[in-house]
Amino acid sequence: MRLLLTSGGLATKEIVDSLVELVGKKQSEISFAVINEAFAVEKGSKRWVINELANLGKIFSGEIDIVDLFALSKEEIGNRIKNSDVFYVLGGHTDYLMSVYNKSGFAEILPDLLKDKVYAGSSAGSMVACRRVSTEAYWNIYGEENDFDVQEYLNLTDFAIKPHLGSADFPKSREDVLQKVSETFDKTIYGLRDYQAIMVKDVEIEFVGGKPLTLLNGEEI
Repeated sequence: MRLLLTSGGLATKEIVDSLVELVGKKQSEISFAVINEAFAVEKGSKRWVINELANLGKIFSGEIDIVDLFALSKEEIGNRIKNSDVFYVLGGHTDYLMSVYNKSGFAEILPDLLKDKVYAGSSAGSMVACRRVSTEAYWNIYGEENDFDVQEYLNLTDFAIKPHLGSADFPKSREDVLQKVSETFDKTIYGLRDYQAIMVKDVEIEFVGGKPLTLLNGEEI
């Protein structure tokens, strides 16, 4: 299993280089299947979606497919992703994204895809790969009120991620807020700044862009 869990996408050369390392091919040859579902229920400007897709296209010159999970059968989704090196999941509303994974059947086929494909996430795309904290926490930090009947995420890791630490766009994504959340969560929480990422190779974990804020039972470790 190879995961690249980012806060703000491919924001730095170090993060890009980490993805290239995970794939094991020349940067110019890497192809992507983009999953871009999470923003659908969010209000406001989607310029950030456009910018992130444009950045992906600027950095990588290989093929970039966009896979609509609700438009395709599980078999078609699997085939489209199998034709790419990386499936890249953009951000948005985290619980809604997980509900799409569940309803489309993507969550069922994902373990098989992870055998030889790289999962790269940005913000919510990273969070759903990990452990889920409380609905209250998502509301307090990101303003995500509706949980779409989601109680857990993919649990590919034994930790949770909270992106956008210190970002002006998310003023409640602060160390003191995350520390309070950590008091009621029995796993490690990593608070990632937008220039940071976590690279997972099977059971090995490597921090990209410096060690993130690391919390357990309300204490920094």
